[in-house]
Amino acid sequence: MKQIENGIFISHAKNVANILERFEMKKNKLASTPTITGLKKGYFGSNVNLTLYKSMIGSLVYFIATRRDIMYVVSLVLRFTETPKETHWQASKRILRYANGTKQYGILYTATSGFRLVGYTDSYWEGSVDDRRSTSRYVFHLGYGAISWASMK
Repeated sequence: MKQIENGIFISHAKNVANILERFEMKKNKLASTPTITGLKKGYFGSNVNLTLYKSMIGSLVYFIATRRDIMYVVSLVLRFTETPKETHWQASKRILRYANGTKQYGILYTATSGFRLVGYTDSYWEGSVDDRRSTSRYVFHLGYGAISWASMK
């Protein structure tokens, strides 16, 4: 958290660096997007270390507090914490590579006189390839900073 002239800026830049070091990914190539477009994450591929996968997913869930741009893709890999496969591990690593390239991102809460509550919603009715359930999302802003957001299956 950093107080600046016109408000407060919250980010996890330092934590991203610590997590990349913990998973030995500091020198990995950066990713321009948090996931590959159109990638279906089904139950296929070889098994991965469950403890290591859960640790990485826990780290990613922690970032959601200030990084709503990764919320949806983190929710995708979070669904496979009981039986993670190599595809889920690679998808999680890509999210971390994206977070490394965008670690300066965060939320700015500005001191303005005219606060306005604005909400956005979206639904993905096609559902996942695994269970055909739909996904709904929302975000609410008070002024220019997000105050609440979610992605629900």
